[in-house]
Amino acid sequence: MKTATTKENNAQGIYLRGDKFWLRYSRNGEQQRVPLKTSDMAEAMKRAAAERERVPLDPNLNMQGAVRRQLEEEMKADRLSPRYVNEVHRRLKVLLDFHPDITKLSDINPRRLQQYLDHVGKRRKPATLNTYAGQLRGLFALLVKRRNLASNPMDSVRLPAFNQAEHVRENVVEPDVARELIRKCEDQRLKFVLLAGFCLGMRKEEIIEARWGWFNVSARVCLIPPEVRKRSKPACPPLNADVLEHLQKLKKALPKLPQPGDYILEPQIEGGSYRYRWDFRKPFTEFMTEHKVKCTAHDMRRTFCTLAVRNGATLEQLSAWVGDSVRVLASHYAHLRTYNPLVESILK
Repeated sequence: MKTATTKENNAQGIYLRGDKFWLRYSRNGEQQRVPLKTSDMAEAMKRAAAERERVPLDPNLNMQGAVRRQLEEEMKADRLSPRYVNEVHRRLKVLLDFHPDITKLSDINPRRLQQYLDHVGKRRKPATLNTYAGQLRGLFALLVKRRNLASNPMDSVRLPAFNQAEHVRENVVEPDVARELIRKCEDQRLKFVLLAGFCLGMRKEEIIEARWGWFNVSARVCLIPPEVRKRSKPACPPLNADVLEHLQKLKKALPKLPQPGDYILEPQIEGGSYRYRWDFRKPFTEFMTEHKVKCTAHDMRRTFCTLAVRNGATLEQLSAWVGDSVRVLASHYAHLRTYNPLVESILK
């Protein structure tokens, strides 16, 4: 361990561990060791100064207020999407409704979390329980990283055995069926939903929040901003001729030229009462039932991804189009690739 030598006070306590700098200092009589995650001394000094000035949250602060502050800071730094932050806030609220005696961070313990998740497990599917547990684990991991909690209480919580691969949904609508559904749809509003799902791979929330400014007709691309997405990463699906044609029809039907910030669907509705600004579930379900097709809103996105892979799109291309990481796409769609003759020459 080599202590950095410099006359500047900002360098005090900075030392090399491997090829990265760390900071060692005392706060309230307690030794702190913080990874600065850089090999550059100037950057290390800058991060060390910020760390010394950071005021940790009091664990006795109001639970929701303390967590909200942490999540909003992560969101402003583009490390978490607003959609994910809202989901975590909702999960935290349900937890606090179940355990009203949790009023501050220091009240969190594995026993209370175990009771809550056992309760959820009696009413929800294993995949849903795993999602809820993952949201809480991620939240507490953030609080541990920021040293608002000493350890992650989810580490001691026992959950039923769960194999993610066994619960991956694989329902895909064949391309001829999808094309026929789009052709037969007479409701122009619902037709946009079908095109956005089958041709752009948009999630339900993204379809509902779609605005005219997202669609660059000249570049033939749709830019879905990270603030409306599940993850803090934009998605950029290309626009095909069917989508472009329908956008023109929708625009001509409007009484005046839409502004970039106007919603495409139900522009008069500013905000919904629960999860979505507006919900197309009822007309969508009735349409699919009428045509005897098994399909959910997310099945359209799954269909888009699956057909793109089948037709030769790389996972890197698909990642840019739909805004999911290559790792996620590989676990869901890589197995759907068609036969490639290159495999015949691997051992030759």
